[in-house]
Amino acid sequence: MSNELLLKILDLASIMTYAEVGKHLSDKFELSKFSIWKVIQNTVIETYYDREINRGNLKVHVQIDEKFINLHAPKKRDDKCKNKRKKRYYTLTIFAGEQYIGHKGKKKLLNKTLISSASLSSLKEKLNYLLLSRYHVSPFEEIFISGDFATYIQNFGEDIYCQSVYVPDKFHVFKAIKDTLPELFVDSYSLNQEEFQKYLIKETIHLKNDEMAKVRTIIRKNPKIFAPYLDPEYLGCSQEFQNSHVYAPRFGKHANRFNPDTVEKIIIS
Repeated sequence: MSNELLLKILDLASIMTYAEVGKHLSDKFELSKFSIWKVIQNTVIETYYDREINRGNLKVHVQIDEKFINLHAPKKRDDKCKNKRKKRYYTLTIFAGEQYIGHKGKKKLLNKTLISSASLSSLKEKLNYLLLSRYHVSPFEEIFISGDFATYIQNFGEDIYCQSVYVPDKFHVFKAIKDTLPELFVDSYSLNQEEFQKYLIKETIHLKNDEMAKVRTIIRKNPKIFAPYLDPEYLGCSQEFQNSHVYAPRFGKHANRFNPDTVEKIIIS
């Protein structure tokens, strides 16, 4: 196969099934599903970034989430997933700065890099490499790490070489409170008031809501957990949006099972 054909296979494999790739390569011929799989299997990926990140004084944000992907007979069952054939796949976006474009003011993340992995340790290695080599973050510089209430996200900064602050995704925080106390007015300012936090805990302590329990836990651990909401440098978290636009088209649209060794190749390509 020519290099041009191989690149086309890798590109199409990131958005459609192997069988569909084989049918869309050319009007003159088709390749089997096995042939496409073989190309992916034999491909060695070397990540190359064609430009430096010139972020100036913009604060670096790291946002993290996860997806569950159907895999061929994994050896272990994921603790959070009852389906034995599904495995957790971590997704992460690095960015610095934002821009609103168009008459509707659609937000665009600037200086963005997407990485992902089925291995949490591998994801952290990739992040450390990019923060140092591409974003030029010093060991004494502070970055924001955002996501839901998952423990691994809260503790993610422990293995990052620079300073970091965990910021819970505002959407999850506000939703947990509104689902529990729908009549209560809440905003970023009230969340940072000690009396409001005490009232919130008192009014929800006996209610059965797992997400609200997580909100109470993070408040008890760190009453200043919501301080970044008032920091103009903090630009929020949109990793679920990234998942739906980048990863879902490939792994959510088709009810296929993937080989664990080829998943990351498909994402990178």
